[in-house]
Amino acid sequence: MDLERVTSMIVECLEECDHARKQVLESHLHELRCHKEAKELGFCLLAMPCDKNDKKAMYCHWFATSIFEHLVSERAGDLSSIRDSVMEFLLHKEGTVSPFIINKLAKIVVDIAQIQWPEEDPYFLQRVKHLGENCLATSCIILRVAAEQFGSDKGHVSTARRSALRAVMIENLPEIMQWMEFALQKAAAGKGDARAEEITCRALEVVLQFFVWVPLEKCLSDSLLGTVFRFIETDGEVGMLAFSCVNEILSRSFAPAIVRNLLDHVFSSIFKILESLTRYDVFWRHFS
Repeated sequence: MDLERVTSMIVECLEECDHARKQVLESHLHELRCHKEAKELGFCLLAMPCDKNDKKAMYCHWFATSIFEHLVSERAGDLSSIRDSVMEFLLHKEGTVSPFIINKLAKIVVDIAQIQWPEEDPYFLQRVKHLGENCLATSCIILRVAAEQFGSDKGHVSTARRSALRAVMIENLPEIMQWMEFALQKAAAGKGDARAEEITCRALEVVLQFFVWVPLEKCLSDSLLGTVFRFIETDGEVGMLAFSCVNEILSRSFAPAIVRNLLDHVFSSIFKILESLTRYDVFWRHFS
């Protein structure tokens, strides 16, 4: 298979070309996805040198993900080799690949886990945690996608299989939430740093997704509650995500006793804010 010709087709198809030509190129690319050597082609395209601003590399990585998505959906061949290749790519390419590609690759890892974990692959979470030792934000993205997909009633997974996945995930939740708490505390130590903010956002997204469908008594602790609440007065995306976590807890018709601590935090913060606003108002009245 001529890699240079394939990359030229991918770029031409995704760049501007007339409708008739685009249809021809899309047909050729579909044939490549179904080719007996499609997986090897995906590996070659994924191995291309990458840069966030390199459109050619981004297009080729996108097509590699579309090949893997097709193979996973068809359960064609050795899915473990795809998972291992993707995890290796994520380990070495964090920061050099667009978030769009990272999210698509994370979904591929989770889609394979939905098929294999824990019977065929008991090491899904250990593998993600190992990735987090060097790429914490990326590992959080994989966990967030897993929380979304395992908690959703949509998708191609049977009801029985989804229930089994949820049970295994809940069984491992204490460790996962401890890990997210560690990530948030680590990021808080680097407050103001762009990388720390990215880790904070991605970890809060994981916590939020589990709060959506897991019983609170299974995923909430005093220490995690306190850690999340420390971010609620932060500006921007971090503050919004922390507030969303708190809002999700308060929206439950039943909440464990631990939530009383949260309410104490909420009311205490409201009074502090009101007190600050009152002092601010008095100050300006004095000088106006």
